[in-house]
Order: sequence, then structure tokens, then C-alpha cells
Amino acid sequence: MNGTIHDILCAGFGPAGLAIAVALHDHPATSHIFSSYTKGFPGHRGSLADSGYATSTPPSPSSETAPASSVLFLEKQAQFRWHPGMLIPGSRMQISFLKDMCTLRDPTSSFSFLCYLKSKGRLVNYINLGTFYPRREEYEDYLRWAAGRFGEVVRYSREVVGVETTELEGGRVVRVTARNVLNNETETYLTRNLILSTGGQARFPTLFAKYTPHPRLIHSSSFLTSLPSLPLPTLRRVAVLGGGQSSAEIFRHLTHILPSSSEIDLVIRARALKPSDDSPFVNEVFNPESTDVFFDMSETERDGVRQDLRATNYGVVRNELLEELYEDLYIQDNLHPDTSRTRPRAQILTRREILAVKPNEDESFTLQMRNAATGEEYQETYDAIFLGTGYHRALYRTLLAPLSHLLRTAATRSGSADGEVSEEEDIVISRDYRVQLVDGKEGPRIWLQGTCERTHGLSDSLLSVLGVRGWEVVESVLNA
Repeated sequence: MNGTIHDILCAGFGPAGLAIAVALHDHPATSHIFSSYTKGFPGHRGSLADSGYATSTPPSPSSETAPASSVLFLEKQAQFRWHPGMLIPGSRMQISFLKDMCTLRDPTSSFSFLCYLKSKGRLVNYINLGTFYPRREEYEDYLRWAAGRFGEVVRYSREVVGVETTELEGGRVVRVTARNVLNNETETYLTRNLILSTGGQARFPTLFAKYTPHPRLIHSSSFLTSLPSLPLPTLRRVAVLGGGQSSAEIFRHLTHILPSSSEIDLVIRARALKPSDDSPFVNEVFNPESTDVFFDMSETERDGVRQDLRATNYGVVRNELLEELYEDLYIQDNLHPDTSRTRPRAQILTRREILAVKPNEDESFTLQMRNAATGEEYQETYDAIFLGTGYHRALYRTLLAPLSHLLRTAATRSGSADGEVSEEEDIVISRDYRVQLVDGKEGPRIWLQGTCERTHGLSDSLLSVLGVRGWEVVESVLNA
């Protein structure tokens, strides 16, 4: 630990952390921090025409070479990446590119998707596409382009593992402990203001969790990155579990890359795959001003809204993909049926419950399943299982546990948007995303991002409000 006390330290440099960096760059009170090294990057105010310095891979300065700065970001990954496991070829964004890092709060910011296109020399060609929904791989490159302008204040390969407070001569500060992923050494940082933007952690259902990590049990978050380690030509049967967008994309991709001799099952609990509701009136729930409306509701009202609108994001599939899947299966079963098979190569198994999971010596898994429509119980063995089972967003509770005596909590009973119901004590968060302290206590100044769906609405864990929320958090920090 050196003697530097950072004014702001952000744990996590994914899209949420990047939105904080962009807001700090654009804010008149903090823009001076970045002026010395963002000048000359494409999109820097006054130098947009200079596109010779574009980069989509940010540098990763070591703790010895990074300049002393009042702002610091710590990121577990070795470089900026956004869902690398789900950058499936051909997959598209589910939100408009106008909901980027800045446009909703400041269309003139140099960090917009349009500025990115201009700096890459393809703005006019993109306009000719006539779509608000870019390919996912292009949007990730946009995010990496933006992140590349902040390399000097980001330390990659740093996993935040602990948060405490300490008293110094100037008052109480937050002590953050991080693990250097490259050498497993522990590093300590001090900050006056801490923002937790740690993202989601892969959720494994209870029946599978005890067998993880396992090379043939793969969460959607690591789908593409795990494929090179799998013996794809020899996989006889695989299963994809889950009825949401990720599972549907994985199922379709597997039908394209696995050998024709393989068999692929999509196993879901529902009676059918369900379409996502992205109609304009319903989509207003993701408007930035909807956060105020949601926050002012009672807890019972919030739960009702989340359940009522769960079809916007949870356990649903975009209608375009549903149509493509249906056509694929129609061609398989009707135009080109394989009469040598005893079952279709690819099929969707509906109303299935998984009762038990058994790992086998050959690394396959045997599932005890029940057909809820008939009551029949039977076993199926799969060489690999892919899980589109979502994410946990509760790491903040573990990190903040040592500060529990300082933090205000309240009993909560919430039915989550993915169908789970929980009753527990949770940390109280204000409208400006700040962690609230016990009355009369002096403690750390901490903000949360991406973990406040229960109080701030369905958009909290999504990209839709990042630009506006990042600005709100920065304003709150500056006024703390």
C-alpha cells in the first residue's frame, strides 16, 4: 500500500464502471483529471477528425507505472471485455445504440456510439444499414474503444476481495483489498469515496452448483470461451437449460457448429418459449425518469411491477430469434427429415423438471427428469450441459459485511423478476445509489451500481440507463 488516497475508487470496469469514467470525463468539475492523456484520442473535444490513435484494447499499467491520480478503477479481467462468452456471430443488441454511455444525458459527448462510428470511418455505411440495433460484437468494440481512453486510471487483473474502513489524520477513509490475478499477491488501496460496480456472477442452480467448476458444465457467461476446450466432434448429446435469450442463442449456435451426428436438447420448464415484450409503451419502464417513479413506490408495489413486467427481460426471447428457431426446426422436421434417426437432431423439451444430477466417470452427466405434462420420470445422459440460468448480483453484501455495524439495513420481502422469492435484511440504498449509514454513525461513502433492481427498477442491471445513472452517481459523489 502506498500513501495515495484516491478521491474516487471504482471496483469494476465493465460497462457500469465505464459509464462512471465517461461521466467523470464529461463533468466540468472532474474533466481536468483526464485532459492530459485523452487529448489526441478520436472523439476528444476539438480533435474528432484525428482518428489515428483509435484503440479497442486498453493498456494495462502496473501499480509501479500508473500515475498517482485522484481516480482509480480496479478490474478483475486482463483487459476490457463485455460478455465475451456470448459474442455469438450474428447476435444483435436488444437495446438501441442511442442508449450508449452518454447520449441520453448529453448527445454532444465524444463518447457516443456515433462518435465511435465516425472515428472508425464507417458512420455513413452504418446509416445505410437502417438499424438501431448493432451486432453485439460491434457494440463490444465500441465499449472497448471508449475504455481505451482511460487506460491510465485502470488497473486490470485486480479482483476486489475486501472493503474496510480506517482512521487517518484527515478522517475516515475506505481501505480496499484487491488480489492481483497475475501473481496472486494482495494489494491495498485507500479512497475517500468507493463505487461498487462489480457486475453479476454466474448463477448455477443448486443441483448443479456442487459440481462446479466442471469442464462439461458451462454457464452462458463462458459459452464461447469454453468451446475450444471441448471435443466438439465427439459430443454425441448436449443439453441447453433455460428458456431465455441466452439459452435460445446457444441452442441455435450449437445446431450450426456441432456435427450432424450430434443431438441437441433445449430443456425448459415452461410450455413454450416466450417472446420478450419490447413494445413502445412497455419499454417506457426503462426510461431514466421511470427510476424516480419506481423508487417512490411501496415495496409491495415494486414487487408487483417487477412481476408484471418480467416479460421485458427475464425468461423470454426476442421474437426474431423465435421465428428463426421455428423455421430451423420446420426445415429439419419437414423439408429434410432424417428417417435414420429415432429422434430429431435438435428439439425443445418443454415442461421438464430436473430432479437429480449425477456426474459420470467419462465427464458426462445423467439427469433425472420429469415430464410435468405426463408425470413420467426418466433419465437422460449428456456429454455437456450449457446453463442459461442468469446471474447473482449480491457480491456487494460479501464485500461490505465487515462494515455491517455501520450500515443501515431493512427487512425486505421481494419476489425477484426471475421468479425467486426472498425474505432477508438488505442494505438500505438512497435514490442516488448511496449506501445509507446507521443514524449517528460516521462511516464510509459508498455507492452501488447494478445491484439495486429491488429499489430502482428493472433497468438497474441493464445497459439502458448507464449513461444517466453514471452521471447521477458522479454528481452524488461530488456533493457528498
